[in-house]
Amino acid sequence: MIVPTLAPQFLERALKLYPHKMAVVCEGNRSTYQEYGQRVNRLSSMLLALGVQQGDRVAFLGPNCHRLLEAYYGIVQIGAILFPLNIRLLPSDFAYILEDAGASILFVDLDLLHLIEPIRDQLASVKTFVLMSDDPAPCGWDGEDYEALMASSSADRPPQPQMDENDVCELFYTSGTSGRPKGVMLTHRNIFFNAVDFVIGLGLSDHDVQLHTIPLFHANGWGTPHALTWMGGTHVMIKKFDPETVFRLIEEEGVTLAAMVPTMVNMLLNSPELSNYDLSSLERLV
Repeated sequence: MIVPTLAPQFLERALKLYPHKMAVVCEGNRSTYQEYGQRVNRLSSMLLALGVQQGDRVAFLGPNCHRLLEAYYGIVQIGAILFPLNIRLLPSDFAYILEDAGASILFVDLDLLHLIEPIRDQLASVKTFVLMSDDPAPCGWDGEDYEALMASSSADRPPQPQMDENDVCELFYTSGTSGRPKGVMLTHRNIFFNAVDFVIGLGLSDHDVQLHTIPLFHANGWGTPHALTWMGGTHVMIKKFDPETVFRLIEEEGVTLAAMVPTMVNMLLNSPELSNYDLSSLERLV
């Protein structure tokens, strides 16, 4: 029997083997795999209630946070396509990319709403705007509220549609350095074997705790939510890179793994706070 390689299988394994293990740490939010899975299911139920269908592109504009990890599975397990956006782009870039991709829903973090408001009327394909914040939506917000929708959505997993491993499940856009940004389509099979490579190459296990310092919309960051979840590791999210915050989280959460670009490493090595924290848990810096 041929078993298709599908991205939702990563979380399914973790839920079966590690339901009570810590899955996600993001500022004051802490979730076990069981709790994380329930929020993933609520997101799936929310999307279905909003009319999202298999193959629809669901855009996400926000920093590394627990909601982005929820999107990694809540969107994909109903057959829709996860579409994370680079938060460092200009409004004009978002206008082009969102229309080029034909995104039907846009999740936007409150701190980044100022990038979308000027171009909202240009986004003909986007039918629903969902604001993400720990606080209630601001007065005058013309759209949906993420946490309000989550609270009213079912935590039971909705039926999974028939999916093929060659179906597109994630969409990322290039930087457009030599022209317009272009969409890069990743299939379930692409995602699955990239995760296999991560698990083997980095020696990941359920004992690992990863600090996500690189944005998950970036090519260097998007693979680990699959591989680490598959192994039942713990995700520690950081919304903005700051040396002292990185040191504190490594010490407090027992971080074993982090991925950084050379500039980040240089900032850490030259920080006056370096000697004030116990970083002995860190085993691998990629």
